Amino acid sequence: MEQIDSEEFEKVKTNLEKYPLFKELLSESWINNKILNQENRFKKHYLFWYLLEDTKAEFLSNDLNTIKEDVKIASFISKIKKFKDQDNFDPFRTELQIYAYYKSKENDDFKVEYEPSVPESSKNNDILIKYSGEDYYVEIFTLTHDGIDRHNRDLQHKTTIEINKIEDNPFIISYRLLTSFEESDIPTLIDFIKEEIEKFKSENGQDKEIMFSIDEVNKTEVWLRRDLGVDKGFVGVIHSEVRELSNDRRLKNWILTKTEQVSDNTRNILITNLLYPPMSFSDYYNGLIGQEALRINRETLESAPFRHRNGAIYDERTKKFGSFIVFQRGDYTQRKRHINPNANNNISEDLFNLL
Repeated sequence: MEQIDSEEFEKVKTNLEKYPLFKELLSESWINNKILNQENRFKKHYLFWYLLEDTKAEFLSNDLNTIKEDVKIASFISKIKKFKDQDNFDPFRTELQIYAYYKSKENDDFKVEYEPSVPESSKNNDILIKYSGEDYYVEIFTLTHDGIDRHNRDLQHKTTIEINKIEDNPFIISYRLLTSFEESDIPTLIDFIKEEIEKFKSENGQDKEIMFSIDEVNKTEVWLRRDLGVDKGFVGVIHSEVRELSNDRRLKNWILTKTEQVSDNTRNILITNLLYPPMSFSDYYNGLIGQEALRINRETLESAPFRHRNGAIYDERTKKFGSFIVFQRGDYTQRKRHINPNANNNISEDLFNLL
């Protein structure tokens, strides 16, 4: 079993002592049973990995401190405990970050609520902003891993476990699975690596690069490396560039999907966190406003002449959103804001400057 290192536990314990709010809100009993317990590292509650990093632990503690007196604090605590895996924890963390950011700016004219009910709908939005007598509904989505990514990550996980079972291995093993690799190839790959380990033991050189193939089809790139300071090791990277849709098309589809979660008759704002590394601002712009722009005012999303009108902004459904906000890697302080000139219900300029 791939267990948590003692050094990792000590680091988490240090941050728990440094930021006592975690035990105060989540309870010491829950922390001991779910965070400080020993288990397979691949099944560990994702909060553990947040607490392992100083910056993430500090920012999460600060955000929780901002909202600890909120009427919905029980909902936040419940979600922290419930969302054990990264795919669920990261989107929730985005909601918490944005809510805490706006909560810290509350005044007599600017108020926020978490998970408000939507008029004439059975759905809830993520955040309600009350500003100068008007209601603005905020929908948030975080681009993390899709089905293809999850499949590849699962494949990497299974492959890594089997590689780690190889005995009498004095080398660091690195590998990269190609898109042709399938789960049924794992046993054959392991036999191949074992043979290459034995060969490399009698060879000279610090590194060895080899290609694993089946029936002349390349499946996996493998590297063996000598390191006198390490008994054995491995690292896996999934290669998953081949997709049915490009990133900008995927973003366009997700934006249009989000239109189904807001009302036609409310003032709506869409916030997107491009957390998944391959996504870029350019992908977002191409998905939202279309490709091949000669010129564009990205502040107001006014399209240039001769633009291909294939972005989500030209779809009737996106008229529900008065403003679009996007940021990368979870850093909301570096967000980019855009007014939708086609919106059914406009966002006031004063509020736009506060978003």
